[in-house]
Amino acid sequence: MAMKRPLNVQSSKVKLNELFIHWLTLPATQARVSHLGNVDDFAPAEGAEILHEMDSMSGISPVIALDRADSHGSAYGNLSFTSPPRSPRAAPNQQAHRPQSSHFTSPMVDELDVAHRRGAVSPHGSPRAHLLASPNEATLPVPTSPSTRKPLSLGSPAQLLTLDANPTNVANPSAPTTPSTPGDVARLSVAFAQMDTNPPNATLRQPSSSNLTVSMPPKRKLSTEPRVQIPHFFFPDGKPVPKEDGDKQLAAAKKLFESKKAVTKAATAASRLTRKSSIDKGLESKAVNMKAFGELTTKVCLLPRWMNEVLFRRVLAYEPGAANYDKEKERALTIHPTNTVVSYPAFKDFYDAEMAGKSKARRLFDAIKWNKKSERITKADLRPLIDEVLLVHPGLEFLKSTPDFQVRYADTVQIRIMFSCTQRDDDTITWPDFQNSTLCDVLHVLDTETDINVSTKTEYFSYEHFYVLYCKFWELDTDHDFYISQDDLSRYGNNCLTQAIVERIFTGKGRRVRSDREGRMNYEDFVWLCLCEEDKTSLRSLDYWFRCLDTDEDGILSGYELDYFFSEQRQRMEASYQETISYDDILCQMMDMISPSRTDGLRLSDLKACSLSGNFFNALFNLQKFIAFEQRDPFMAHAEKQLPEKTDWDRFAKVEYDRMSLEAGDQPEESEEFGVSHYDGA
Repeated sequence: MAMKRPLNVQSSKVKLNELFIHWLTLPATQARVSHLGNVDDFAPAEGAEILHEMDSMSGISPVIALDRADSHGSAYGNLSFTSPPRSPRAAPNQQAHRPQSSHFTSPMVDELDVAHRRGAVSPHGSPRAHLLASPNEATLPVPTSPSTRKPLSLGSPAQLLTLDANPTNVANPSAPTTPSTPGDVARLSVAFAQMDTNPPNATLRQPSSSNLTVSMPPKRKLSTEPRVQIPHFFFPDGKPVPKEDGDKQLAAAKKLFESKKAVTKAATAASRLTRKSSIDKGLESKAVNMKAFGELTTKVCLLPRWMNEVLFRRVLAYEPGAANYDKEKERALTIHPTNTVVSYPAFKDFYDAEMAGKSKARRLFDAIKWNKKSERITKADLRPLIDEVLLVHPGLEFLKSTPDFQVRYADTVQIRIMFSCTQRDDDTITWPDFQNSTLCDVLHVLDTETDINVSTKTEYFSYEHFYVLYCKFWELDTDHDFYISQDDLSRYGNNCLTQAIVERIFTGKGRRVRSDREGRMNYEDFVWLCLCEEDKTSLRSLDYWFRCLDTDEDGILSGYELDYFFSEQRQRMEASYQETISYDDILCQMMDMISPSRTDGLRLSDLKACSLSGNFFNALFNLQKFIAFEQRDPFMAHAEKQLPEKTDWDRFAKVEYDRMSLEAGDQPEESEEFGVSHYDGA
C-alpha cells in the first residue's frame, strides 16, 4: 500500500492565493466590478469583502490598483471606499457591526480565512489577539466602525494587486504601482501564504485597548493527591517469599543449629566451612546430620521431605560460585545416617545462593533439576525423588521386599508424570509446565497423606494405578520378554480396537515409539497407549488419537479418512449381529455433536472444544465403548459422576483393580505368576 504524501500547508496556501490573484485579473471579474457603477455599490460587494479579509489576515492596509474598463472604454478614476469591518468570530460579549447589504458576498472570503482558522493572526475579538501585541512587533489594525476606517484608494488601471511593505505606500495610497507579471503574481502568492507565520515589516496601527478583548486560558491545577502505587502483580518465577518470611526462616535455621540436635565438628570434607564474614559467632562449628537436616528441608527451604536426601547431598557437594552442580560428586558421596553432617556455614551459603527470595514452587523446581543452566526437568532428574518416596512413604513399605517391582513402580510414576505435566513429547518439564501442573501440590500432599491410593490426591504415585497398568501389560506379553507385538495388542480389551488403528499405533503415528526393537512395543509405549485409550478427554489423548486418524498429516480429518476407519467398524458390527449404522448417519451424528468451525473437515481445535470427543473416537475404532455409549443409562452415567473418581482413567483403574483383586483372591498363585504384590490397603 502506497504511503500517504505529507500535507504541505504552505504550498497549498501559495497556490490558493495565486488563484485568487488570477481571479481578480480575469475580464469577467473586471466586468462585474465595472458594472457596479459607483463606489457605494462597490464597497459592500465581494471585492471589498475580500480586501477586508486580506486586511484581517495580514494586518496591512493593502493598496489596490485595478484596471476596470467598461465596454465603452471608460475607466474609473481614483475611487475610494470604506471597507466594513468583518468579525464573524467575535467574543461572546462583543456584537460585530455589519451593515445591511443586499449584494452578493463571495464565498472566497471564507476560503482565504486560513490564518484566522489556524490562530496565527486573529481578529480583535479572538482570544489569541494578544499574542501579536508586543512592544517590538507590529499589531493588527482593529476597525471599530466604517467611519473610523481609513479609506482605500483605487489606483490607475494596472490589473495588479500589490502588497508593498514600504510604509510610504500606506501613507500615500495614490502612489503609482507597477504592472503585474507572472513573477509578481508568484511572489505575491508566497507573501500571502507567509503572512501568518512571517508578517512583513510594515508600519501598522496599534489597536485600541477599549476594543481589544483578551481572554487568558485558565492555569492548569496540579493535583496534590499522592500517586497510587500499583503493587507488583506479575511474577514469572512465582511470587517470591517476602523478606520478613526469609528472615524468619533463617532464624529457624539458626535455632536448629543451636539446639541439642546439632553437633560440634571441625572443618572436614563433609562439613566444610566457607565464608565466615556473615556467620554469627558461635555457629561456625555447628552441624547437623541427615536426620536433623529434615527440619531444614521442610521448615526453612519449604520443600517436601522426599527432597531431604537430595538436598542433603547437594549442600555437601555445593561449591560457591560454581556454574553447575557436580552430579557425579553428589552420587559418589557416601552418606552415614549420623556421622555425615552439614555445617551451618555450608547451609547458609547454599540457602543464600539457591533458595533466598524464591517461591515455594520455584525452590522445588530448582531442587529437582540437576542442571542449573537448563530450565527443564528431565526423566532422570525425577528418579532420586521417586526413590526417596519409595523408601520413606509408609504406604509403600510392603514393596521393600520386592526390589524388582520398586523399579517398575518408579518407571510407571516417571512415565505418568511426563504424560500429565507437559504437552510436548520430549520427556522434559519446563518451568511453565511445572507451574501449570499439580506435581508440586501432590508432592506436598504426600507429606501428610499416609494412604498412597487416594488417587484424587496422590495421582501419579497411586499404587493401584501402577498395579492395573502392569497387570494389563503382563496379560498381553505372553512370552514375558517385556515387549508386546501387534498381535498381542490386538487382544487388548477383548479385541476392542480395529486393525487399522493398531497398525497406525505401531507405526508411531500417535507417538514416536520408544522401543529399541522394531515392530515391538515396550512398557513405556504401552502405558501411554493405555492412558490415552481409557481417558479420551485429556489433551494428551486428543493429540494422540487425532494424529493416528490423520493419515495425510494435513491437520484436518476429512471425509475419506473417517470413512476409511469406520468401514472396518461397520464390518465388525455386522459380524457381531449388532444393528448396523451407515456412514452417512454416523457422520451426521458426529458433526452435530462436535459442531466444527468449518465444513471442510474436523480440526484438533474442534475436538478440544467438545466435551464428548471421546465418543467420536470410539465410534471409529472401539466398538465396545461405542455400543456402551449408545445403550447407556443416563441415571447410571449421572451416578458415576458423583463418585470420588473424577476422570475416566480413575474410574477405569478403580473397576479394574477391584476385578483383579477378586481374581487374585480366588487364585492366589496368579499373583505369583504376574510377579506383582497385591496391596490390600493395610
